[in-house]
Amino acid sequence: GKTSATCHVARACTVVIKTKGAPKPSISATGALPPGLSVADQGDGTALLAGTPSTGSQGHYPLTLTAATGAGTIRIRFVVTVKSP
Repeated sequence: GKTSATCHVARACTVVIKTKGAPKPSISATGALPPGLSVADQGDGTALLAGTPSTGSQGHYPLTLTAATGAGTIRIRFVVTVKSP
């Protein structure tokens, strides 16, 4: 799956993060998200990175995504990059 996403300041950004597995894993994110963006588990093995990055939030934001099922947990490094408009 994806291990990075690029968004632009003051522009709406939506990225679907997909996982595999049965049962469908729940997904959570830890780390500092860019101001204006959030990650939400969709309950179907995907998560949605969405929002509008705030002015002045350009940079790289390393996150850890955790996909958990009853069988175990997988952690994936994920980087969100925010660029100028």
